[in-house]
Amino acid sequence: MLRRTLTLVVANIALFITGIVLIELLFGDWLTPAGRIKRLRIPQNEQIIFDVSELYPTDNPKITYTRDKYGFRGKYPSPAEIDILTIGGSTTDQRYLGDGQTWQDVLASEFATHGRTVSVVNAGVDGQSTYGHLKNFDWWFPSIPDLRVKWFLFYIGVNDFYRDANFRYDRLIKPGSLRNRLEACSALYDLFRVRRGVQQARIYRVPHVRRRLSECQLTDQPLVKDHRGLMESRLAAYAARLEELVRKAKAAGGGVIVVTQPVRSARPDGTGLVGDAAQVPYDRVEINGVDQFLMMDLLNKATLRKARELGCLAFDAANEIAWEDSDFYDFHHNTPQGARKLGRYLYQQLKDINLQE
Repeated sequence: MLRRTLTLVVANIALFITGIVLIELLFGDWLTPAGRIKRLRIPQNEQIIFDVSELYPTDNPKITYTRDKYGFRGKYPSPAEIDILTIGGSTTDQRYLGDGQTWQDVLASEFATHGRTVSVVNAGVDGQSTYGHLKNFDWWFPSIPDLRVKWFLFYIGVNDFYRDANFRYDRLIKPGSLRNRLEACSALYDLFRVRRGVQQARIYRVPHVRRRLSECQLTDQPLVKDHRGLMESRLAAYAARLEELVRKAKAAGGGVIVVTQPVRSARPDGTGLVGDAAQVPYDRVEINGVDQFLMMDLLNKATLRKARELGCLAFDAANEIAWEDSDFYDFHHNTPQGARKLGRYLYQQLKDINLQE
């Protein structure tokens, strides 16, 4: 009796293991080439409906957010035929602007309206800074079959405002350890990850919330006297990362476009600035919206200076666009109106450039 029971147990265990192996072989990525991008924490094959009614006024509050099998947003003939690949964080990704509403869509549409077909592809990753952008060139882009990009456009700065070390949004899965291999290849782990994500989506609200400057208590007084001194070491480290980004982009065979980012924590008001009076920590000091605006301006100036020094096309969208409060649903992210402004601005900067050589 005992022997029969043990035999039955062993047979069931063997059957269970065989089933797992078959599932993994059929649905996992164990037999695909190393470095494949699936489950590199880059969203792939996603189509999500978001209700954005609490973020900004719109007649169509249900928007569709789509990323393809390579993790890109936008339309293009193939990975081998991308004219402009845009790289940045959430202000590039624009998770809460629907397909067709992003500034990349507007830029491509402007070219089309004027008789030119220019593919503008969105490789933005929510929360990613220049640390993550560098890793994209090491782990993500080389894994896309036949990827050829004529121009890399970096829309950067905001997510580097606080960065002096790797951040969780910047982590991709690097092939190597057994755990990383399991996360990258296992079908069952992927099922668990998706199920956990669904559960978390029911628990946690969308992190983006409406916060317009016009609705804040305002001040015209910064809290910090020496903004450059406070940021000096971070600015130097950021410039070094930007230089490395440009080197990697050029090594990948593309030209480089760098665009500064606005922040709407303050706005010009007559002869000075008025900004959000609320205080937030920066290192060991408190800053308010006026401080953040002035400090972001220093970072944008560092962006332009380094980009031009390296021979890149560099455009100051932060200061050359007449931004309004209604262009943003918080201090950083554009409404569809703001995205149209940015897309049309970039078209004016790029319209006389041969982007397809």
